[in-house]
Amino acid sequence: MTTPTPLTEPAMSIDPTTVHLAGPAPAPASPTGPPADVPAYDVGRQRLPAQVLLVALGLVVLLLGALAGYLGTRPAGNSLEQHRRDALTAARSSSRLVFSYDYRHLAKDFAAAQAVTTGAFRTEYAATTGKLVSDVAPRYQAVVVADVSNAAIESATADRAVVLVFVNQQSTSTVTKAAKLTQSRLEMTLVRIGSSWLVSGVKAL
Repeated sequence: MTTPTPLTEPAMSIDPTTVHLAGPAPAPASPTGPPADVPAYDVGRQRLPAQVLLVALGLVVLLLGALAGYLGTRPAGNSLEQHRRDALTAARSSSRLVFSYDYRHLAKDFAAAQAVTTGAFRTEYAATTGKLVSDVAPRYQAVVVADVSNAAIESATADRAVVLVFVNQQSTSTVTKAAKLTQSRLEMTLVRIGSSWLVSGVKAL
């Protein structure tokens, strides 16, 4: 009897280069690229600051353009408002000069008043003070002090303004025993000549 030959499994050839242990397989090394654990150079990300800078510069240009446009529209409005304030100030100070006088220094008072007047009103003022006040004031030792209790712009342009002025005149003389107060409401017209606002007309209301 023939003894059967035992079955044997063929020998297994193990290639150590094909054995993989548990876990992710290591990335193959690239002969020209960076190591796998080093992030690649992101060209797009490096350009981002330049793009942001361009956008920021664009916004700055837009803001500067808007600011220039805003400032370009301001002078007219601001200039007119400044003219109104200047005319109002001139009306107050001119009223005190035009409607005040002291018999002890009439020439000085009249010269100061004429300096803030112009045109036909200046001529009228000179005629009135020359013929009437210059004669009467020294005779009766008249002193008139004018003050402005209130004033407001009625209308105004860059070179002309109409101002409502409330004038209080306190007068003393040898004719009256006590000081006399006279209150007047006047409409004063002023014109701008150069940088000065001069009285060109006065009307009692």
